[in-house]
Amino acid sequence: MTEAPQTSAAARLTSWLAADRKRRWWVLVLFVAALIVRLHWNLEVHPLGGYIYSDMKGYWGRADALLDDPFSVREYDAFFPFGTTWLVAGVKWVFGRDSFSAIATVYAILGASIVAAAYAIADRVMGARVAWVAPAVGLFLVAYYPLIAIGGYVLSELPFSFCLTMSLLLLIRLVDDGRARDAWLLGILLGVGALIRPQMLLSVALVGLFWLLTRLVMGGDNPYAKLGWGHIARIAAPLLLLVTMASVRFHIHTDRYGLVSENSSINLIFGRCHNKGIYSRRDDAGHGTIRFSPPPLIQLEAHSERRPDSLIQVRSVWGDHPEPVAGVPGFAVDEFGCTRRKCRQPGSEIEYRGYIGDREIHKKIVKACIERSGFSRQAYFTFTHWVMLWKTNLMWPDQANPRPRSVVKREGWRHRQEIWARVHRGLLMVPALLGLGFVFTARRRPKQALVSLNFWALMLIVGIWLGGIRFRVPYDPIIVLLAAFSYGLAWEQLRKLVARRRGRRGPSLGDG
Repeated sequence: MTEAPQTSAAARLTSWLAADRKRRWWVLVLFVAALIVRLHWNLEVHPLGGYIYSDMKGYWGRADALLDDPFSVREYDAFFPFGTTWLVAGVKWVFGRDSFSAIATVYAILGASIVAAAYAIADRVMGARVAWVAPAVGLFLVAYYPLIAIGGYVLSELPFSFCLTMSLLLLIRLVDDGRARDAWLLGILLGVGALIRPQMLLSVALVGLFWLLTRLVMGGDNPYAKLGWGHIARIAAPLLLLVTMASVRFHIHTDRYGLVSENSSINLIFGRCHNKGIYSRRDDAGHGTIRFSPPPLIQLEAHSERRPDSLIQVRSVWGDHPEPVAGVPGFAVDEFGCTRRKCRQPGSEIEYRGYIGDREIHKKIVKACIERSGFSRQAYFTFTHWVMLWKTNLMWPDQANPRPRSVVKREGWRHRQEIWARVHRGLLMVPALLGLGFVFTARRRPKQALVSLNFWALMLIVGIWLGGIRFRVPYDPIIVLLAAFSYGLAWEQLRKLVARRRGRRGPSLGDG
């Protein structure tokens, strides 16, 4: 009685592979290879259960709190995006509270899916013109350490990268085939990605505006003709439903209005003021003392101390303008914070009395920084953030080389990040940045332009808020794709140049 379903499933798999043999076999092989690598990493080499502290402990603890009392109302539950917390809570609910192997397996599957999706994108974009590009992308990402490493921690980066990469694949399938089901799936993935990291909405906005512009400007030559208003409606429906649900949840927890979370305003302080630490001190409303400090700015401060002649420096606004900020209770610079930890640069720690997520206080602090620093320093901060995507820092938590780790220095997590940071700068950075130009060649390279728009989204977010290798890593599949497209384009041009030169020389005696 059980043989028929097994045979049927095998037949369906065989039929699916036979329908598009080359692409689908590559997808299957790369997925399995990447899954084996990531399972070995997450279960044996770098087990997730050994690294539940700091941010990882926050996700783990919030997931437990959600399962303990799913209907409780807590203001702080709206401070962070909740998508990853719900994912972890779901795995705990199904497999048990302390099933580290289950969450390690889920993260390994997400990481392997990113690899397979990136190959499928490259294959659809480059096709047979430059046939080596797609396999090269897939094989490179199978062993790409930064994505493997971030998947070894219970963090939001890997689930977000999965949603981003899979969404891009579905978008390109829509452009190619125009299937309604891809539009529905795309809307769901975009919505889930926004619950994990609301920055997904900027990619949605850029692609949406770009699509509308091409319809208005290109007319009958529009390369996105198969992506019509009906598809946009299907994408928008689940996306708006999920974001609306998130905004209702936000209001329930805070009695304020917002979308998914409210930690973006405190991150804007770091980006526009360049102090490395913020303390919210206890107030009369019962809010306790909380400190936030982004590792890239901590590392930038250390870089500034080690290399005072470097172009890239921390340059905190508060070091030059420590005056109180009007309307911010208990505001102070380098007082309470510097008694708790070393302040290497003036203006590195600020504090105020109140809630850590108070957007009104944050707006006043950001406004003061912009007014006191002026346009030139703000532009310098933006440039610094872009540099920080590749320099002055390593990806946290690996950067701290946490235990358990190898006693051999060259085998530590930090050392691996140092190696791959050099690989990324040397192999991917420049061709990926050149790939930003694909948006200006959409008529000839429409699918490359869609990939490029997601990198533009990262550059805009980082320019305004804050840069860092950890912030870049979820977009690394996009960066790898753009770099591969640039290499593929260079290869095409080289072949054309060689062919023209051979044509001018004419046939040789041996050609007859």
